[in-house]
Amino acid sequence: MSLVVGLCAGVVACASRLPIRAHQADFNGAWSAKWCDRNYPEDPCGTFDLHLVQRGERICGQHFAAAPRLSKLEEGEPGSVLGTVVGNAAVLVIDNARTGEKNVAVVTLTPKRLHWRVIGTAARGEWPGDSIIGGKWVLSEDKSEHALSTLHDLQALPCRWPDEIPSDEP
Repeated sequence: MSLVVGLCAGVVACASRLPIRAHQADFNGAWSAKWCDRNYPEDPCGTFDLHLVQRGERICGQHFAAAPRLSKLEEGEPGSVLGTVVGNAAVLVIDNARTGEKNVAVVTLTPKRLHWRVIGTAARGEWPGDSIIGGKWVLSEDKSEHALSTLHDLQALPCRWPDEIPSDEP
């Protein structure tokens, strides 16, 4: 875990050189991108979804990914995404359910879009397999009933790092 914290601190230091707005960005929301296979346009598209709850500088959330043609799934549990906000960017640690890896990503907000970029693996996985959450994505707000329901459920959960002592905050 100290490797993850150290890596996050380094990324935050780099991100802190970016121009910072007078106010903190608001990452709350459900975000989604389609992932289609151009060779098989009739087949179902995959998706990459993020559900994020922000409390001050802290972000907690959940992720879901499905490869094109639904050939591979990656379903994160609530709390599979943890991070911190730095100006208009956030550094996130994602628990990869397929491999057990801990990936580090940077997300930035633009009007109506969330830009996602995995910058590396903080901890190697316990299981063989390939990750389908890596790379770069441009996600849009997802206002579907399912996305809003998932977001509502996340808002009721505590938002803390694994080594924190529980407090009364939700």
